[in-house]
Amino acid sequence: MAVEGWLSLVRQAAAELDKGARELEQELTDSLLALFATAETPPPSVVEYLRAALRSDKAGPIARPGYTAFAATLRTDLSLPAAEVIFSGVLEALDASPKAPCHSASTGDQTAQGLVTALGRVVPLILSNPSSTSSTATWLARFVTEPPHRLGKGSVNEALLEQCAASLRKGVEELARAKGVSAGGDGAKLQAAMQSALARLSAKGRRRMPAPVNLNHASPSAVAPDVILLVSDLVSHPYIPTQDVTSRLSALLAYRAAQAPFRSSTTEEAVSSTLAEFVRTCVQLVQGAKREDAVLESWLFAKLHDPLVSALRALREDEQESSKDMQVEGAMSTFDSFIAALCQHELLSPDEGAEISRQLDTSDVQPFMAADYSDRLSGAGPDDVKHLLDELLGSYASQQPIAKAIVEPVELLSPVRELLDSVDTSQDSFGDSNPIERYGSLVLFLEILVHRFKLHDNLARHLGQSTSFFVSWLPASSAVFPLPTLSDDERSTISGWIGALFGEGISDDLMHATNPRTLLRVAPTILKQSLMACQAGVVDLDNLRDALSYFLQELLRFTLPGVLLWLIEKLGRTPPSTQQTAMLDLLQTLVTSDSLPPPVLELVAPELAHYLLDSAAPTQPLDRVRILRLIAPFRPLEPALVWPDIVAPTPADQLRVALAETCAPPSSSARTLPANLASVTSSALNQSLSPAAFLRNTLLPLLFSLLPSAIGAAVSMQRTYGNVERAGAALLAVPLHATNGRSLLETFVTQVLLIELPSWSAQLHGDTGVGSEAGGARERLELLGDITAGAFVIALSQAEQAAESLLDLLAKAVEHAGRASAQKQDGQSGEDTATPLSIFVDRIVSWSVLVDRSPRLAALAQK
Repeated sequence: MAVEGWLSLVRQAAAELDKGARELEQELTDSLLALFATAETPPPSVVEYLRAALRSDKAGPIARPGYTAFAATLRTDLSLPAAEVIFSGVLEALDASPKAPCHSASTGDQTAQGLVTALGRVVPLILSNPSSTSSTATWLARFVTEPPHRLGKGSVNEALLEQCAASLRKGVEELARAKGVSAGGDGAKLQAAMQSALARLSAKGRRRMPAPVNLNHASPSAVAPDVILLVSDLVSHPYIPTQDVTSRLSALLAYRAAQAPFRSSTTEEAVSSTLAEFVRTCVQLVQGAKREDAVLESWLFAKLHDPLVSALRALREDEQESSKDMQVEGAMSTFDSFIAALCQHELLSPDEGAEISRQLDTSDVQPFMAADYSDRLSGAGPDDVKHLLDELLGSYASQQPIAKAIVEPVELLSPVRELLDSVDTSQDSFGDSNPIERYGSLVLFLEILVHRFKLHDNLARHLGQSTSFFVSWLPASSAVFPLPTLSDDERSTISGWIGALFGEGISDDLMHATNPRTLLRVAPTILKQSLMACQAGVVDLDNLRDALSYFLQELLRFTLPGVLLWLIEKLGRTPPSTQQTAMLDLLQTLVTSDSLPPPVLELVAPELAHYLLDSAAPTQPLDRVRILRLIAPFRPLEPALVWPDIVAPTPADQLRVALAETCAPPSSSARTLPANLASVTSSALNQSLSPAAFLRNTLLPLLFSLLPSAIGAAVSMQRTYGNVERAGAALLAVPLHATNGRSLLETFVTQVLLIELPSWSAQLHGDTGVGSEAGGARERLELLGDITAGAFVIALSQAEQAAESLLDLLAKAVEHAGRASAQKQDGQSGEDTATPLSIFVDRIVSWSVLVDRSPRLAALAQK
């Protein structure tokens, strides 16, 4: 039957029998391989059928090359000619689809087991006739060289790794003894590939003395420079794709995990401390921002989520395995408690929390606010809505979704403005006695949003209408008006409210008869008229104070921002007098009252601070210290002092200061806001002649200058060294926007290290090329080794193939320089022959994760 007809029948039969793609692949592959096993030489039609099944067409291949190879290695009844034909078809399919794996293993353990099986079945076939095993040997060499999953200590069971090493060793020995394996042939290439894989599996990083104490415990609240660099670069570009954030954070976690043994720590501690530093830095940046930065908050809430979830999922299995023997029945583990807290604070959704920690009950992963607010709103009356709005002004739970959505101001403010413009409390349709009070809560809500997000410049656009009362009132809320310029309704309102304030109080009839927008407009004028009455002797100061205390009640609080702003402005223009004393007394009474809402204090804080800090402001009867303390959380930042005689620092100077701040051990005092390490690094890099010049002339000298005078047992010295190391590794490996998303690692290796390596074959006390003082040369070289290794760990997690090629290039250059070093050391066995090269290499090969990735580096580790 023709191949096309056969393929059509196969697909038709699979559809009629409702067979899935994997079930069809398994049954068809097993059937074809069984036909191959029936004859010494496979029939041509069966060969064509196999090639057709492996061939990709519009519908895709029926059989994947990796699965076909896997199935073939399981059979013991295949002849060498049959195996040659099968693996020839597999190689042809792999060449047509370069990204397809050469084996169907889906995990590291399955890859290791598959390699052991393949070596046990395929090598004997090759040895039966080494000169006729081109395709079989080529496929096995490809499997050994490019396994679908990396074979290393972190990804494969240790017993399976030992089996792999034993099988590889046996295969190498058998091929070495076999006759007919020609030099340069496929058998010899297979032998070389197996030797390389064996060296990689057998290699161990050189032992290194860890820190005397757990450095993660020594400074639990510190934030290291690598985290500061990562976060400062990300928040400077808040629209970076979330997957890039995840990739960079994952790379940093891999680096910290690889570094953990040197710091006398564990992988779990390293990962948890890194996440804590990451979140702490993000929150610190938001809380310490010099402006209300909705974009920055959006980045924190929107971008942090995915990396956090990914990291927690990765931690889940390790945590469950390590804690199952310590779990007390009925108690919640630390990990579960952490997940529950994240859900309750709405950093994880309930579904995500339940998926990550399956031990938690549904009630454990519900947000704190959801049930409470849902119940209150479902049957809420007007008063409950008012209290809810008051709470939402400072509620984290309300700010999170607003910042995450980055809504346009008009989307939020237009409905509020529309309601405020349309409501008329003079119409008796509320069914209670305080319509103005509820209306006032919405007014304060609108005012505080406009103030916090600085929306005054284009109010008509932000409020959704140019003719709104609030478009004209908000910029002039403290305005006072001569009575003749007011309308009859406004003059009537002023007269009625002054009479009520100084008379028998505010009646329900007055509240229902007053339009709240009119009251907002004339409230400062009411205060002015009251002060004029006091000055004229119509009322005394006590009566005035008692009357204006009504403004502190919930009924009139919403008018206080305009009233206080006018009073502060008037005080600034009033000379010392009895009138000024009365006004100061009123200001003290209103501002220091416990009844004054925080939003009102926030709205008047800038003008109040400006008045109190004026040297001409009176000291009596105001309690200036108390008032300044009250408004401290709302005061605007003071502008930086400018000293015209001082030359502005260069970008290199700024980088030096930033590195010194971030690398120093934390003091007992509170840490300041982290330096924008990404920004100052970018500036210094842009000012340099080239990236290589930046590395040689700026970055490396700065890092060396930060090294402690000795790397002894002192914990502070160890911490400083660790911070400098982390800063250097991150600066080399993190792709900054200033370098167009590319790291400096390639430039560092090709244009700095490869040029320096030949000179490092000199003796230690010769010219090291990394500093002028020989006494500090060893520390500099050790730091260079750790920085280089750490940068490679970060890079391997982001661009594995490119980083592995660069690592092999460095190892090759080290081999070449090492040969020159060996020649110079002939006849010097009695002397200290430690060279800069050996110190540098010793440091790199102590990182076992790198030794696992590079055969050349693995070979260096054995020397």
